[in-house]
Amino acid sequence: MLLKLTSRLIAFQAASSNVLQNVSSKALVTGLSANNLTRSFSNSPNSTINDYQKYSKLKITEPAKHVVNVQLNRPEKLNAVDIAMFNEIKDCFDKLNRDRYFRSVILSASGRVFCSGIDLQSFQSLLSQESRENHDHARKAFEIRNMIHDVQDCVLSVAQCQKPVIASIHGKCIGAGMDIISFTDIRYCSKDAAFCVKEVALGLAPDIGSLQGLQKIVGNHSWVRELIFTAKEVYSGEAKEMGLVSKICEDNSALQESVVEVAKQIASKSPVAVQGSKVCLNYSQEHSTYDGLRYNANWNMSALQSEDLIKSVMAAMSKNQVEFEDL
Repeated sequence: MLLKLTSRLIAFQAASSNVLQNVSSKALVTGLSANNLTRSFSNSPNSTINDYQKYSKLKITEPAKHVVNVQLNRPEKLNAVDIAMFNEIKDCFDKLNRDRYFRSVILSASGRVFCSGIDLQSFQSLLSQESRENHDHARKAFEIRNMIHDVQDCVLSVAQCQKPVIASIHGKCIGAGMDIISFTDIRYCSKDAAFCVKEVALGLAPDIGSLQGLQKIVGNHSWVRELIFTAKEVYSGEAKEMGLVSKICEDNSALQESVVEVAKQIASKSPVAVQGSKVCLNYSQEHSTYDGLRYNANWNMSALQSEDLIKSVMAAMSKNQVEFEDL
C-alpha cells in the first residue's frame, strides 16, 4: 500500500511539473501575467450562482469562491417562513446537494432578525375552524399529516445537503428558525441573538425539527427540555455555554466576516474529504459506533483512491496551497 502510494506520488509530481512548465510557457507566449491568471481563476468561470437567482423569498449570493450564502429574505415579515419560503428552501438545498461547484453554504437572513417563526397566515386555510367543520375528522387528519410531512422534508433538506451548512444568526431566532438551525453543521451568532422554541406557548408540540435536532447538538438534555417546555427566550451567552452556538460575534458585520472566513477555510479543502466526512458524521449520529465505523470503512475504500489525497500530501510536503477539482 505504501509502495503504491509512493509510486503514485512520484508520478503525480512529475506530471505536475510538466503542467506547470506548460502553463508558464503559455503565459509567456500570450503575454499573461501571474496576476492576470489569478484574477481569471478567482472570477470563478465555473460558478453556478446564476442557477439560484429564481427565488423570491431567498437571496443567493457568492461571497467567496466555492462559497454560497443562502439568505432568508422576507425582512418586511421579519423572515417569517411561509409555504412558499419552505418550498424554496427545499428546492435550493436539494440543488446545492447536487451542485459540483459550491463547497460550503452559509445560511443567513436579511433585516433585523434571523427568523420570527412560521407565517401562520399561509397555513390558515388548512387549519381554520371552517375547514375543520367541513371535513371528516379522519380525512382532515390525513391532510394535516401530509402537510406536516411536506414541511419536515423542506427542513430536512438542510441536513441532507452534503455541503457543510454554517448558520449565521442575528437578532431573534424563533420557532421555525430554531427548527432550521437545528440541522445546520456550524452555528455562529451575534451578541444580540435570542433563541426561542415558541410552539408550546402556542398550544402545540414542535413538529418540524427542534425536538429531534436540539437534543443531538446540545449535550445538556435538561436544558433542552426546559427550553421547550417553558418556551422561554435565551440569549447568546447562554446559547454558547450550552453548545447551541460555537461562536459569538460583536455585531452582524463581525458575524458575516467570521462565517465567510470559516466557509472559505472549508471550501479550500478537498470536497471529497469534507463532504465524505459530513456523510459519515450524519450516518454515525443515527447508528451505533460499530455501524458507523464499518460505514466509514466502506466509504473510504473508494475515497482513499482519490487524487485529492496525493495532492494534499504533496502540498503538505512542499508547504504550497493546493487547488482541488470540482466534484
